[in-house]
Amino acid sequence: MENNALNEMNRVHSNLHDEMLAEQFLDQMMNDFKRSKVLEEIDQSLKNKDKEAFLRLTEKLKSIPCSKRYFYNRRNSKKTFTVF
Repeated sequence: MENNALNEMNRVHSNLHDEMLAEQFLDQMMNDFKRSKVLEEIDQSLKNKDKEAFLRLTEKLKSIPCSKRYFYNRRNSKKTFTVF
């Protein structure tokens, strides 16, 4: 009986963990998309020599959370992750 309860708790914990990872992934993808669009607009403002647009867009870019990329270091036996 206790074993069944522990198994159920582990399953629920695993599902919550997966849900949180999926949410983080989607947030990161949305922020990456927003950043790429703003960067395109910044490029266009530079081409057009539009200082007002450039300043507005750079402020907008600063407000978009920068995603962190984690890379597994396979060469290191300590299994470390590096943030870029």
